[in-house]
Amino acid sequence: MNINQQIIDNLHSPEELEKIYREHKREFSDFFKNNKGNYDSELYRFWQVRLAAETSHSRHKALKSDIIFLMLVSLFSGLLLKLPDFFAQLDKNSFYLRNLSLILFNALILYAFWQHKLFKRHEMLIYSISIVALAVYVNLLPVDKSDAVRLALLHVPVLLWYLFGWVLVSFDRNNLNKRIGYIRYSGEYLVMTGLILIGGALLTALTINMFSAIGMNIENFWMEYVVIFGGAAMPVVSAFLIHIYPDVTGKITPVLARIFSPLALVTLAVYLVFLLMGNSNIMKDRNLLMALNVVLFTVLVLVVFSISEIDQSKKKNAGVFVLFLLTLLAILVNVVALIAIVSRLFNGFTPNRTVVLGFNVLIFINLILLLPKLFRSFSHPEMLEEVEQSVARYLNVYFLWTLMVVFVLPVLFRFR
Repeated sequence: MNINQQIIDNLHSPEELEKIYREHKREFSDFFKNNKGNYDSELYRFWQVRLAAETSHSRHKALKSDIIFLMLVSLFSGLLLKLPDFFAQLDKNSFYLRNLSLILFNALILYAFWQHKLFKRHEMLIYSISIVALAVYVNLLPVDKSDAVRLALLHVPVLLWYLFGWVLVSFDRNNLNKRIGYIRYSGEYLVMTGLILIGGALLTALTINMFSAIGMNIENFWMEYVVIFGGAAMPVVSAFLIHIYPDVTGKITPVLARIFSPLALVTLAVYLVFLLMGNSNIMKDRNLLMALNVVLFTVLVLVVFSISEIDQSKKKNAGVFVLFLLTLLAILVNVVALIAIVSRLFNGFTPNRTVVLGFNVLIFINLILLLPKLFRSFSHPEMLEEVEQSVARYLNVYFLWTLMVVFVLPVLFRFR
């Protein structure tokens, strides 16, 4: 029996919960952090308050050193982003296409090392070799007129997301509970980053217009320095804010999931009707096919993140039923997309067609695996943990596919 299930089974036994806490402090804390408000129990609420108080104490203790490290790593990333301005021979478009995700994720991962006190030589060596090797590889790839290389570079951020997750789970990649926690964290991280982006965009527009009103044009300076260094700091600041104020995104994410899941269900249902009955020819319209893939990816992300935010104490939860219907509709849309992709393969394989086909097949299998589990979870909410574990296990498949696209696809198509 895993730690999460032990906690759930003993939510009315203070002695057992204390014992589990002493033996598995990190897993115990992660459970209460990732399941806010999901259980109707006085003891559950007591532990939430207790752990929040402990977190607050340790948070203020580490605040000063965290801010100093955050500023240093952000400054370093900002200087790396300014390299094309320092060296005229560097082409900006090519440099950012190859290195933007590397620079931003490297800052985020270094902060994760610092935050979780992962100072073991073996782990730091693994990361250092990985990031340096990846940086050398992407900068040696011939980008010009190569669809395969461009697709590989577009998948590098996904590979870095896995590397970040590896560090965040303390290199314990086989621990499914930690993987599930990382999926939840990714949802919270997207929310926090989105809020910072909105705030940054508003501040930029307001500042430029204010100075413009008094006859000063600061747009170039603002974009060249404030936006560059602010953008370099944004990934680390998001992680820092989640660490300092975990309740902020912890409360917002479930609300967003509850709002957007039904909206996505209605939108996808209407979209499917118009797709099948409209005048659009998905077999020939490449842009429509790409839009369909964006829809599928968005729905899959929404389903995966929403599963983690569902109240596991309620039977016949409407949220589970909505996710079941959303998954079912996504499968139907996926079938339409696969038919369109296969019909285009009669004209031969290209890098784009290969990647789109592989992506759709992976999503199709993932959704098929989730569908029966979601159906059973409607009447048996305890099975939601099995759904989460299924999602966590399938990350391996996406990881292998990402490796294939980044390292094998360019060679397979001879860098065309």
